[in-house]
Amino acid sequence: MIDKEHKKVFLIVSTAIAIRVFFLLLQRPEFVCWFNHTYYYYVEVKGLLEQGNLPFKDMPLLFYLYAFTAKFLGLIGFDTDNAIVYSTRLLMSIIPSLLPIPTYAIIKNISKYLPIQKSQWVFIISSGFLPLSIIHMPEFLQKNALGILLLITLVYYSQKLIREYKTRDVLISAALILAIILTHFGTTGAMVLYGASLLLASFFTNKDVKQFLIYGSVLILTLIGSLLAFYLFDIQRFERIFIYLFHSIEHSFLGVLFSANSATSERFNALSGIVLPGIVIAFFILIFRKYQSSLSKENRLFWLTNIIFCYLLVLPVWEMLLMARFVLFLSIPLLIIFAFQNEYVIKRVWIKYSVLSIIFSGILLMAFGEILSTKFHGRDNDEIYADLMALKRDQIFQKNDLVITKNGAEHICIWFLNVKSGVITSLNRSDFDKYDNIYVLNPIEGELNFQGIENKKATNETDKYIFMLRNIPKPENAVTIYESEYIEFFRLDASPLKWSYDSAGNWIGYTE
Repeated sequence: MIDKEHKKVFLIVSTAIAIRVFFLLLQRPEFVCWFNHTYYYYVEVKGLLEQGNLPFKDMPLLFYLYAFTAKFLGLIGFDTDNAIVYSTRLLMSIIPSLLPIPTYAIIKNISKYLPIQKSQWVFIISSGFLPLSIIHMPEFLQKNALGILLLITLVYYSQKLIREYKTRDVLISAALILAIILTHFGTTGAMVLYGASLLLASFFTNKDVKQFLIYGSVLILTLIGSLLAFYLFDIQRFERIFIYLFHSIEHSFLGVLFSANSATSERFNALSGIVLPGIVIAFFILIFRKYQSSLSKENRLFWLTNIIFCYLLVLPVWEMLLMARFVLFLSIPLLIIFAFQNEYVIKRVWIKYSVLSIIFSGILLMAFGEILSTKFHGRDNDEIYADLMALKRDQIFQKNDLVITKNGAEHICIWFLNVKSGVITSLNRSDFDKYDNIYVLNPIEGELNFQGIENKKATNETDKYIFMLRNIPKPENAVTIYESEYIEFFRLDASPLKWSYDSAGNWIGYTE
């Protein structure tokens, strides 16, 4: 028989699924927006279904889940494209909505009282509607959405193993580690940071050499397994690990703060990015130290692990783009830290409910803002889709044509125009001999965006990303093919004179 608490969790999950089904499945247009990874997933799944492999190298687990679901939808009458669309939107309605289940299990183990206090349900409800997870994450960052669910489930099983060693829990944890590695590069990095946090917390709290060695061995095996998987499935991401290791600091808050080339405003932002997280973590540590004596050994270790994990995610040595990805996982340790403080620190009921009301209201406000923002930015979707269809109808593309465009739009070109496409930083001078025609598609969102590319060269990951997010200035030798309020489309018969390349022929920037 299902008890009252399980009924509440079921209701929260069902509500979260219903909301996401409404926004992701029933309300989404054919064209979502230009900077959107939705079409990347469509292209990858279509390649898997039709050619048996991923067109772009990536960790494969989520794509196989999509392909399996699309196959099933195909059996009941959906054509391939619609089966792909509905499989991704259906799973992305379900996967983030399952977060309250592991969150409930974690908080139940934290709580001193059973059934758990009413106030703790705020965190369980909040986990189903985290900021950026209603529409943004299930559209833009689908591997993150699955990764967060797998990671918080792994955190729960680590909590169980801290309390009591069971072979079954070890095997489930190993399966979760493997699933995370096969899902997402960023989630694997966050998982490694969580493992490092558990190792450090074990050293600071228990002084148990055997436990420390076990955690250390698991962390080393996870690292080796991750590196091997990245090497086998996605060699570019494998190489990116070493780029981050050797060049992360110079593009981090710490690097900007001490760089002679940084402007005053950049230094101030960097200082804020270093000091503010440090103050918050110091506050968390002070609270933990004051109340740790009232905790069991297991809860003491678990609480400190999540405080350390919280800080490792925002370390000022991370390259800024990498930190932006790590920040997406902050909700996991923060929910756990707040749950501990709610249970052991805040005694007065009125203070407890005041704090919880602020947290819950803030999450609801941000979630509501996310929905409004998505609706606002998608106001021209139908017109842009009509433009894409007009371009496809007017321009007959050949199999050996290439369209260069900004990041996110390359997958839109592949999906809607059925043409090869890539970003400008992937272009090589030899491509002008390799392809029959090379075109440029510039999405116009209010204006053509060329900001930030002046005097820059695409010689590192940060600057490459800046170029990838910008439109491509129209060269003198360009031949206009199609122009509208939303699209600029032109052909290049030869490499423009003002485009520069490195010694290997890779595109690196524009010259004056």
